[in-house]
Amino acid sequence: MSDSPYGAEQWVEFLADKPLPIMAHSRQFLLHQLRRPDVALMELAPALQADPVLSLHLLRHANQLNNNQETDIRTLDHALSSLGLQRIREVLDNAPVLQMNNQSVAHRQYLYAVANSLHAAFQARDWAKQLRPTQIAQLYAAGMLYGFIHWSLWRFAPDAISQVHGLIHEQQLDPILAESNVLGCPAQAIAHGLALRWQLPEVLVNALDMENAADKRLLSSLQRRARGDELNPDQERMLNHLVHAPWMLAKMANWVAHTAHFGWYGQGMDRLMPIIGDVLRLTREEASARCHRTAVIAAAAYATPGIIAPASRLIMAPDDQPIAYRMPHQLGNRTVTARPQAQQRMLPGKLFDERHYQDRLFQLNNADKQLSSLGAIMQGLLEGMHDGIGLQRCAILMTSQDSKEIAGRLAAGDSGVEAFKHFRQSLRTASIFQRLCSQPGSLWVNDKNRDKVQSLLPEAFQSLCHPQEFFMMSIFLGKRPIAVVYADAGLHGDVRPMHYNAFRQLVQAANRGVTLYYRARQQMRP
Repeated sequence: MSDSPYGAEQWVEFLADKPLPIMAHSRQFLLHQLRRPDVALMELAPALQADPVLSLHLLRHANQLNNNQETDIRTLDHALSSLGLQRIREVLDNAPVLQMNNQSVAHRQYLYAVANSLHAAFQARDWAKQLRPTQIAQLYAAGMLYGFIHWSLWRFAPDAISQVHGLIHEQQLDPILAESNVLGCPAQAIAHGLALRWQLPEVLVNALDMENAADKRLLSSLQRRARGDELNPDQERMLNHLVHAPWMLAKMANWVAHTAHFGWYGQGMDRLMPIIGDVLRLTREEASARCHRTAVIAAAAYATPGIIAPASRLIMAPDDQPIAYRMPHQLGNRTVTARPQAQQRMLPGKLFDERHYQDRLFQLNNADKQLSSLGAIMQGLLEGMHDGIGLQRCAILMTSQDSKEIAGRLAAGDSGVEAFKHFRQSLRTASIFQRLCSQPGSLWVNDKNRDKVQSLLPEAFQSLCHPQEFFMMSIFLGKRPIAVVYADAGLHGDVRPMHYNAFRQLVQAANRGVTLYYRARQQMRP
């Protein structure tokens, strides 16, 4: 296993067998209680359930021992009762203990991440009492464990997660793009893989599924719903389904906890509170007051010396609550860069691999003889852009059969390109995609036209595309749009007109290939 994992699969392998440490005072208190001959499980439950890391160990262990394959152990109460006192003692004996170093940025951030998770659990439980009274315990556990990937990264990969924070806070990069740049994928994708590997409860697995990821488009739609803006029937149906999903409260609770970590009175919380109020059927002010009360209760349940509890930030000015995220050896370098291999592909005066480019160009222009499917044509186009021209991030978005929607299908490269596969956009609303799918066209977004194009980019796409410069071009079969092709040179590329011309020639060849391929198929029909 490489010392520098990249991509969800490698990170899951890297983190899967690394046990997270519990706090020494939690272990000491619980072992002391377990020595009492008359101790009852119900007496220990509150202390066990107030430690997020210990709760993760207990739920993992209980589900691994669960003989009933048809149901999982979804709550901490169920986990405790199924394990019994002896096995709980074994978990405590085997769990590593964090030897806290107050001068360690990684240690302090680990504790902050754990405290944020307990805060989220309390918010989820409070809301569940109103909205899902039969699932209070499930949502408490899901809310608590949703953020475990941040514990794991600060414990076992502090340099990587510190770089992510640098991109977010110093270069104002979208969090998903920042995570993908450094980790090779969104952190949520790693968490989902680990949740499956560790046999964690289904409601948590669903909450972490990338199909349910919260992108800017989703948050924007939820804000419009909260404002009472008119939505089309499909949007209304989708949002109603979303807010009533069992896992949604756990996800929203973590939005609040994560945002509060950086302050209760910023723009992030201003955008979030109307959504919470809409779901809880409260005004923005009522929702805010309710979240504040719950934060105070959570802080009392898990007091950790040396870190600022979320509730304490309610009475602190922003300048009084900085949170160090840089590792000591990073302090001299304030610029976070992409992985080295992402910096060397774009060559100013030539293509990355001229022969590879020409081979793909020939294949696409003769697709009826060279390639066997539409998928092979698109894959050849992708390889030509990435391995021939040297474009760092390439994606192909395909239209639906009725041409009403476009969605990411194929991607190649580093720096968050996999996130393109989760993008979807209606072609019935005004956007750059609607324009490119209304008639064939190509676009080089750069300093000259960026401001004009910006208003046509869907919010969710703005978090994916290069912030300065990228190419887009459509592919048609007759009058029907088939795909939109996207490519950029990464964070350190040097794009020249020759690269754009090569991109256009390659996509035009793919367009010709699609036409030839379908024409050949029709001729083969009896």
